[in-house]
Amino acid sequence: MHRSGMECGDIPPLVTLNDIIIIEQCGEIGVVAGGSLAFARCTNIIVRRCERSGVLASRGGSIIIDETDSFIHENCTEGNSDKYELAVEYPSSKVQIISQLTKEFISKRSKGSGNWGATSDADVVNQIGN
Repeated sequence: MHRSGMECGDIPPLVTLNDIIIIEQCGEIGVVAGGSLAFARCTNIIVRRCERSGVLASRGGSIIIDETDSFIHENCTEGNSDKYELAVEYPSSKVQIISQLTKEFISKRSKGSGNWGATSDADVVNQIGN
């Protein structure tokens, strides 16, 4: 599946993405899980060149990134200083990276504030990790 040049939008609750998915040049955020019922497991996903954050867990949402072919890079193309490649909003949200991946390996070359980060009282150390 390949999505390019569109508003990528939210992932519905309880979605598992198993195919190799490339999301690029989104006008917003590449992958969003928003709300306490939103859960996404992304396997072999590439998110690149989106205007805002590449991956965002918000308002209690949870995202798991799996497999060695997953990459989140070159996002935040609008240069906004509060956007990250991997991001969490609010203390109850989480991005988990499993398998042999690390956030340092999959998220690179942000044009925003950095390769990973947190807003709205979230804790990047405890909410984005392996």
